[in-house]
Amino acid sequence: MMDALAHHTLAFRTALFIFIIGLVLLAIGAAASLWLVGRSVATAGQDPARRIFRNSAGPLLIQLAVRGIDLSFVVFLYRLIAKSDVGDYNLAGLLVTLILATIGDWGLTVWFTREIARDPAALRRLFGTTLLLRWALALLMVPLAALVIGAYGLLHSAALIPQALPTQTVILIAILLPSLLPSGFASAVSAVYLAHEQPTTPALVNLLNNCLSTLLQIALILLGFRIVGVAWAALIATLINAAVFAWLLIRRWGWPGWSWDSKTARSMLRTAFPLMLNGLLVAVFFRFDTFIIQGAARDGERAVADYSTAYKFASLVLVLPPIVINALFPMFARQALNDRSALLRGYRLTVRLLLLLVIPLAAGLSVWAPEAIRLLFGAEYVAAGGPALRLLIWFAPISYVNGVAQYVLIALDRQATITWAFLVTAIFNLAVNLLTVPIWGINAAAVVTVLSEGVLYLPFRLVLKRELGAAPFLAVAWRPLLAALGGAAAMVLLRAWPLLAIAAGVIVYAATLWLLGTFDAEDRRLLTRLRGKPALETVAPKAG
Repeated sequence: MMDALAHHTLAFRTALFIFIIGLVLLAIGAAASLWLVGRSVATAGQDPARRIFRNSAGPLLIQLAVRGIDLSFVVFLYRLIAKSDVGDYNLAGLLVTLILATIGDWGLTVWFTREIARDPAALRRLFGTTLLLRWALALLMVPLAALVIGAYGLLHSAALIPQALPTQTVILIAILLPSLLPSGFASAVSAVYLAHEQPTTPALVNLLNNCLSTLLQIALILLGFRIVGVAWAALIATLINAAVFAWLLIRRWGWPGWSWDSKTARSMLRTAFPLMLNGLLVAVFFRFDTFIIQGAARDGERAVADYSTAYKFASLVLVLPPIVINALFPMFARQALNDRSALLRGYRLTVRLLLLLVIPLAAGLSVWAPEAIRLLFGAEYVAAGGPALRLLIWFAPISYVNGVAQYVLIALDRQATITWAFLVTAIFNLAVNLLTVPIWGINAAAVVTVLSEGVLYLPFRLVLKRELGAAPFLAVAWRPLLAALGGAAAMVLLRAWPLLAIAAGVIVYAATLWLLGTFDAEDRRLLTRLRGKPALETVAPKAG
């Protein structure tokens, strides 16, 4: 008994220590972001590379702080809450904050960002209709959630799955559902900031809200409310977040009004539907496997908890692309109308730089997956979570490419034509998961996620080649992939000395990139522009 108590106390202290580190990261990220905001002001004549750096550096630092505090809380939660409770909350959160939130958003965040980026004067004309439409859609998510809960019960009654949704999961869903209303408002205001190329402000607000939510969640856990308290804290923080966004909107642009235009609303529903469907289908092939795991496993909550440990690392790796894409999207939207050759250059450069970062991260996590799971979540999760992470993490490089490609196509107004790509991918993902997860469990789900990203890439490539004349991927991926394999080999050879192994892996990766001639004159010019110095144009002598 005393040993168990000592172990519990040690786990608590370890979790609390890591949580404090997360708070330090939060403070550093917030301070650095405020410093960047104070020093960087966008101007019409500002170099595009510097503007993109300004629009992504601050949000990136903020998101790193957000992920740091998220990870700290996850360590706290996973070590102090029963695995079955963790699984219940993950499933409820996934249903409400991903599946239902995607449907309730209806693609209006992306659509609204694009429209305001093209015509800032449209804010007062569109805001009220957009917001009221969002809220109406959010209310429709209540019967849809009831339908999902009932479907699990019917499948269990028919002996098609081992168990229905646990009562606690249903309670958590009911608590989280109202958060769709304030989060819809916050998303609408965030879209206005993104359209005006001011992404740091909403990112900083979300960071502070994340800090508040985490502190509330910890307080309610320690007061004995356990996992239900976590859900209540999330709801309260979402309401406060919406209030802050309302204050910012009024302070910056004034209240746009509550105007409602039925014709405009119908046009929004029709035009943004492909965006919603694309997002929903992405959610299906990206996370619907969790619902299959819950239904297929006899101890579904524990299997979901194991699988979620791998996804926590995946979410860390996915911090960068949305930030870069949000910074680029207004420029992409303008270039799609006026300069497609510049759009292609921007797409190629973005993909290449992102792959240089994500491929070595994937290789490193493949090598250190068991150790990473043990460090953050404890030995209880290593046996199942380690192999799943080792497989799952390789979805990230293709996901980076697909993320950029998707928004380039949206900028080209080709969202309707790419819907079929998401549909085919979602069908593939569902079918293969249903066939393999009951047999091989969460490892099968991880492999199917990687394959699904590859399936999605193929039609994206075809459409991009048709629109832009090229869709580079393999040509820019082979060098970092080869270098990352070399770095991974070095880490495996020196595995007994982890710090030395990681240092050797980084050195081998960088050296191999240099030997392969990865960096060219374009990269040097870009670095010069980011530093604020005029790039020297060199003209090659003509042959002959």
